[in-house]
Amino acid sequence: MDGFAGRDHELSLLNGMLSPVVREVLRRLPGDLLPAEAAVIGGYWTRSNDPEIDVVGAGPGRVASRRRRRGDTRVVSGGSA
Repeated sequence: MDGFAGRDHELSLLNGMLSPVVREVLRRLPGDLLPAEAAVIGGYWTRSNDPEIDVVGAGPGRVASRRRRRGDTRVVSGGSA
């Protein structure tokens, strides 16, 4: 594997590991740090992964009627962002 392909593969693996960690950290925050309407933290993606949203904050309930917060997690290689 050349250097660029190897780096892309490593970044892909790191990105896959990062999202669950970020979601777990948000779940463990004290309740007053997250808005009440974003009390449930999870992720969202379709079967084709388009779109894929790494972190979603939604209201309570089995099926959230509204998603209040959302974001993506990314590991960036080298350089300045």
